[in-house]
Amino acid sequence: MQLSHFSCRVQRSESGVVLVVDDDDDVRDFVTLCVKSHGHEAIEARDGQEALRTLHQRPDIDLLLTDVKMPGNLDGVLLGREAARFQPRLKVLHITGAPEIVEANADLVAQGRMLEKPFRPEQLLKHIDTLLGRWAADRNSVLKQVYDYWLAAAAGRPYPDRSEFDPSGLRGVLPYVGLIESIDDQPDARFRYRLLGQAIIDGLGGNPTGQVADDFLRGSYTDGVIGACKTVAEEHRPVYTANAYLGSDGAARLSTERVYLPLSVGGGSIRQILIAQSFQWLRQRISVTELERTGERRADCAAIGPHPN
Repeated sequence: MQLSHFSCRVQRSESGVVLVVDDDDDVRDFVTLCVKSHGHEAIEARDGQEALRTLHQRPDIDLLLTDVKMPGNLDGVLLGREAARFQPRLKVLHITGAPEIVEANADLVAQGRMLEKPFRPEQLLKHIDTLLGRWAADRNSVLKQVYDYWLAAAAGRPYPDRSEFDPSGLRGVLPYVGLIESIDDQPDARFRYRLLGQAIIDGLGGNPTGQVADDFLRGSYTDGVIGACKTVAEEHRPVYTANAYLGSDGAARLSTERVYLPLSVGGGSIRQILIAQSFQWLRQRISVTELERTGERRADCAAIGPHPN
């Protein structure tokens, strides 16, 4: 069967439906205003029981944004767990003004799934963008492990420093992980392969370690890799890309998925990019219609939203 190759990138997550749950009217109004100002639809609930009824009535809700401490027998944590039973793809962002809750949930904070009050509007919106935009990483076990590890190393900052990132924590997926370094200043940056796992080398059909990307790569593959690297370096945010093949039967098959994650070296600007690459969707058939329904463009790509700072 004759196949044609195509790939693309999306710069930010699409708008979503957010359920805002808080018993404090002022906080709920403030959060709702922030959500709407960013182009999302906002639905309000005053407690866990009302929120649960709304979630049953609105299966299109993408994000549950809930206070942790609320009156009644259904606090924000229990609400999130209950909602996940019948909406497993639902994203949950907890907000709380209790330092002890934040301290006890350091893993959720590192993953961008808990935000301490008081917070600035831009902090809230970046958390929302991250959660709504990261579905591409969540659906792929290799990319999810690398992305979550990077988030933990960032510890709430826009990106971690290379010295703070220990590759031994990725031992199970190291063949799919590599490093790319920037060798020039923006906007004319060039990127060199510094370290690559064996699975990436096999996928590239050779070992380009030490070579500049635009000297080694060919065709549209070059534009995709270099374009993603430039976006990461210029905008200081993660990027997800995918390559797909569209067959004569109209079915799209994803072949390669990647996440590009920014790293500084000694602080300051982005000097290295952590890349994770997975080939596990090679034989999965996905209709163009189904992918377009998820908000993707050209049926093959998505984005990880900006990291909270």
